[in-house]
Amino acid sequence: RALAAAIAERTHVIDGLDRRLHELEADLKAAATSIARRYVTIGTMLNLHRVERERFTPLYARIDELRAGVTEREALIARLEEERRSFDHAAAQRGVITVAAALGGLVVLAVLLLLLL
Repeated sequence: RALAAAIAERTHVIDGLDRRLHELEADLKAAATSIARRYVTIGTMLNLHRVERERFTPLYARIDELRAGVTEREALIARLEEERRSFDHAAAQRGVITVAAALGGLVVLAVLLLLLL
């Protein structure tokens, strides 16, 4: 009974954590969308209100360079986030358990061989 109660409580806690995780992911997505929209707005305003004067040319070049860097980093972040989400934690855990079991078996075999010799 205690085991069943512990399993039920664990399942309840995990379900609560999953719900909270989904809420936080939705908040993160909304914030990222808002930030992206603001970047677009700022970029549009900058492009519409550029003053074509010789002294501003280096500044605009630097802004364009920074914008390209931000775009490149955002693409990298998106790719890394996708890779992180696609990582199969269960398979990695099974692999670690298999390797640990194999090493444990080798240790037991080595001890048995030492005892027999």
